[in-house]
Amino acid sequence: MEFYKRKCLKDFLERTKVSLEVFVEFIRKKESKLRAYYAENIALSSHDFVKMILVDASFIFEVLFVGFFGKRPVNDRVYNKPWLLMDVMNDLFVLENQLPFFILEDLLSLANIEIDHERVSMIKITHKFSCEYWDICKIENLDEEHYSKVGHFVDFVRIRALPSNLNVRKDSKYTTIPSVTELHQAGVRFKLSSSTNLFDIRFNNGILEIPKIKIGAPTECLLRNLLAFEQCNCPANFINDYVVLMNFLLKSSKDVDLLVKNGIIVNWHRDSEGISILFRNLVELASFHMSGSYYFSSIAADLNSYCEASWHKWMATLRQDYFKTPWSIISFIAAVILLLLTFTQTMFSIPK
Repeated sequence: MEFYKRKCLKDFLERTKVSLEVFVEFIRKKESKLRAYYAENIALSSHDFVKMILVDASFIFEVLFVGFFGKRPVNDRVYNKPWLLMDVMNDLFVLENQLPFFILEDLLSLANIEIDHERVSMIKITHKFSCEYWDICKIENLDEEHYSKVGHFVDFVRIRALPSNLNVRKDSKYTTIPSVTELHQAGVRFKLSSSTNLFDIRFNNGILEIPKIKIGAPTECLLRNLLAFEQCNCPANFINDYVVLMNFLLKSSKDVDLLVKNGIIVNWHRDSEGISILFRNLVELASFHMSGSYYFSSIAADLNSYCEASWHKWMATLRQDYFKTPWSIISFIAAVILLLLTFTQTMFSIPK
């Protein structure tokens, strides 16, 4: 990989008319600011530190450029090896591997690279990249001003995934809810939401609408890093709340299978049980006592209230046990008619 990174530096320099010396001097002037971004002291000399930043930055640029804007070389060591490509994608979003976003923006601005006669924006290519590989941040519109203070890639993805309405939070404690299977038995129906924002979960008239999420092995890695970043740096813990909710819903493989059947979960994992285990592992990192507020508190209260009504359970049993097929419905109606006719005949046969 180190050889590939050095090759990326060479390719990046060929894309721009800026010399290596100019980039090195540019980074050296920002060295103090860069070192201040890291919590721990980086035990590298000035020369090695600058080299590390430039090599890693050019590697990121080339992965993005080749992936989305350029022709992929026949013998490319990343894009022609899917397993290695996914490793690279995961590494880019590991919290310990982050480069400050400002240096990526500044270096790209200095490089002055144009694609299709348009200046390349770090925010635009990061948006395109994150939407391609991470379904949790697949939102169409991009407001670049919204990302003016983004710290790094993990911060960028979290901003992309945030609820469309940040003012919905309720001052309430975390409340448990029944699992998907238990909700189904209580008469709750599940529907795929048209929204691409994971937080746009709605419950109305017995229907729980949930946006689609694709879940595979990389999902746990990304959510772990988002959780860690959020808990250390963010006053509002939305990712935390989403993980808590999904853990309540997906207690077993049957719960996962029900959401897969309804098109809500796209299972890229090896098995359904693995997805419930994934959220069980993630919730161990979550906190239930951070601020006393829970983004999904209103939905939790509504679901619990709905499940406590016996009428809903009776109707669900009737639909699931007796109205499974058109023939069972016809048989039920015929039985009711026969019962009514028998009752009527009995009433008329009673002597007056």
